[in-house]
Amino acid sequence: MNTLFNISKENEALYKATINSDSHIFEGHFPGNPVVPGVMSVWLVRTCANMMLNRQFSNFHTIKEVKYISPIKPESSPVSVALTLAADGEEPTIAAELTDKDGNLLVKLKGTLVA
Repeated sequence: MNTLFNISKENEALYKATINSDSHIFEGHFPGNPVVPGVMSVWLVRTCANMMLNRQFSNFHTIKEVKYISPIKPESSPVSVALTLAADGEEPTIAAELTDKDGNLLVKLKGTLVA
């Protein structure tokens, strides 16, 4: 996935990710009906949060909420990742919403990052 960066407000950021339908992540997930694995949406949020905060977080310390509303498919591309910094500090808390190219909500996530 390729990401494009755009900060909209002080504690908010918006990213767009294009999904490569030929990516190896679809090899077993699922042949004939490709769906982005859930772990990749978590990875995408963490990657965008790293860019937003200009820091390197290795993972989420806690994921307080994750809701998969609809599958992320190659035809969802580009996927928008809207981030809000809910609490800053050593371990910042991020709220994220992923939407498809038409603005339909795909995933909601809230979690605390850890370095």
